Amino acid sequence: MSWIVSNLYISKLFLYIIAMKELSVTEAREQFPALLNQAAKKPVWITRHGVDVAVVISPELFEELVSAQEELEDIAAVDEAMLDESPKIPWAQVKKDLKLD
Repeated sequence: MSWIVSNLYISKLFLYIIAMKELSVTEAREQFPALLNQAAKKPVWITRHGVDVAVVISPELFEELVSAQEELEDIAAVDEAMLDESPKIPWAQVKKDLKLD
């Protein structure tokens, strides 16, 4: 399951990356309002002397990527917990210990 979810997120990210526009720092500075408009639609890669220094993305894409990362971390934690062979605590005991009954 986690392999499938991971690959779906990677595929979506890859589609964004291949659609990116690239600007130098100087171009980004000169075209800043246009850069922001472009970043609302797709990521804009910023370079300095040919070296990658930043990527400008929309807040929506940022939130989606953060959410995807958190989801992948949760999946990894569940996978790790499933491999744990230590004795399990029954749900009834957990409810009793937390006074949820």
